[in-house]
Amino acid sequence: MTTALAHGVPASVSRSSPQDSALEASLSFPAHPAVVPASPSHSLEQAIGSRPLAYEGSLPPALINTFQHPVHQQGPTDAKRKARLLLRVFGEIVLALQRGGEEIPVSLGTYPKRQELLAYLAWHRQGVPRDQLLEEVFGHGQPDEEAHTQRLSERFDSHRKILRRRVREALIAQGVLTEREALPAALDPFASEGGIWRLASGCQVIDLDMIQGSYGVLTQARKEGRLVQEVPREVMRACEELLAAYRGDFLASYIQRYPELVQPWEGRSSWIRKPFTQGRDWYLEALWWLGEAEWREGLTFGSPPPSELALRQQRQSFARAAQCYADYALAACATRFDSKVSFGSGGEPGERVLMSERALRRAVLLWGSLSQTGQVDQLWRAYWSQMRRISDRRWEPRRETLADLETARAQTNAYRLALQLSQQEAFSLFPSSSLAEESQSEQS
Repeated sequence: MTTALAHGVPASVSRSSPQDSALEASLSFPAHPAVVPASPSHSLEQAIGSRPLAYEGSLPPALINTFQHPVHQQGPTDAKRKARLLLRVFGEIVLALQRGGEEIPVSLGTYPKRQELLAYLAWHRQGVPRDQLLEEVFGHGQPDEEAHTQRLSERFDSHRKILRRRVREALIAQGVLTEREALPAALDPFASEGGIWRLASGCQVIDLDMIQGSYGVLTQARKEGRLVQEVPREVMRACEELLAAYRGDFLASYIQRYPELVQPWEGRSSWIRKPFTQGRDWYLEALWWLGEAEWREGLTFGSPPPSELALRQQRQSFARAAQCYADYALAACATRFDSKVSFGSGGEPGERVLMSERALRRAVLLWGSLSQTGQVDQLWRAYWSQMRRISDRRWEPRRETLADLETARAQTNAYRLALQLSQQEAFSLFPSSSLAEESQSEQS
């Protein structure tokens, strides 16, 4: 799936527009879940070679469809019909067997390429030729003597058999199958036809499906021009659902655990880098538009003279917007594995760098207007440290970023001095011209 833009926030966001200027004139990665140790290696895995690998143990029921517990006693046929496979590929990769309202993790064993195989087929939902799969999953990083077709085919066939066996063992342990029964076709993770391999239709990639579906709502609203004056409620809900499903970057734990397996090889990047970057596009755009929605909602409470309730609601909306922008600023340039994180060599920095600074400016100005001195300084220290580290000390803040940082601190001080005034008078001290100045400087 590809975005309708250059893999990031929409053109109306990444490049200042008259609409964006008019709006502005009115003014980090999920922790890895608990893990379950893998089961002991079988002889076939030992023949391949293995490394220990942890597995996710807790799975949020809010992100999956569940069956109601039946009132009648299930027979084997009912149990097999109601069981299905679930796969997650964002954050920690997890394969699970869902039976009724319960999820039972399926051990993936101890060999990392087995996880990569599942994630590869999850991303290529329409299927891929066998030769392409062998080269991109099992051939990447291998010397010539290990990368010939026969050797790669043996590895693919071995891992397929092991994964099928692990699913069957989980079904037997749950009493869905007997020792004599074969793995039902509906619960086989793999399918192939005419040399094209894919995940079987019975294996649902629930986080990817949720993220892509939610992003589709946002994309459609943008195409229809419905994001110009407001962010519709259904778009806000879609952004919230996307963020809830996004429990980490694509294969984040795998990349962290096995960095040597995703390094460039003979001038070619690992296939993982593309979906990794694409997934971050979706995540960051959802964050941006959710912040935009909260900010615009806050503006609706500012008609003078505002009541105490309106002021309180406005502050809450602005605080939520500031947090979204702060999260965006810190997440955008958190890793160089993202192909859009680049600092240039004497030239213009990449998209992630430019947009992260823009998000930072919005966050500090909003927090400054709310007298949140600690939040402003804390965000700036974290952002400065991260950007200097990730850029090998090449990054320097843009002039407008430093100016808005000082403006935010000045607004904070002004607010403190104004505490002796009524809330309505204090409110009028913040005409929010700074965001308009930011937009104008970005256009120039």
